[in-house]
Amino acid sequence: MIINIWTTDVNRFSAANYDIIKCIFELNIKLFNTDQPKVIIFTIRDFCKEREDINWIKESITGHLKKLWDEISKPAKFLNTKPEDFFTIRFEPISNYWDRREEFNSDVKALACRFTDANDKDYYFNHIN
Repeated sequence: MIINIWTTDVNRFSAANYDIIKCIFELNIKLFNTDQPKVIIFTIRDFCKEREDINWIKESITGHLKKLWDEISKPAKFLNTKPEDFFTIRFEPISNYWDRREEFNSDVKALACRFTDANDKDYYFNHIN
């Protein structure tokens, strides 16, 4: 699953789609095989490495995910679990299209390779046999 989030919306609950993520957490536990983690990719739009700190963004989103995870109802066997037990969380900063077109194109190309190039070190489907 890809969640497109603007850098300015990281801590805004509705704008960052955290309410949807909470539903996904709940449904995943009820409906899907929990043996293999699903991948959630956060594309961080309009990211500027000179202005923003990607580590702070990752920590902030991860903190929100943990809080959401703690809020959902879980079967007894999953009470002591954390989101990382069910989901692989990835972050992909994407530069601003208008202000940094070349960097944007490079970021998007690198992201596309993670879906299409099995030789890419960050290929998203390495876990599939």
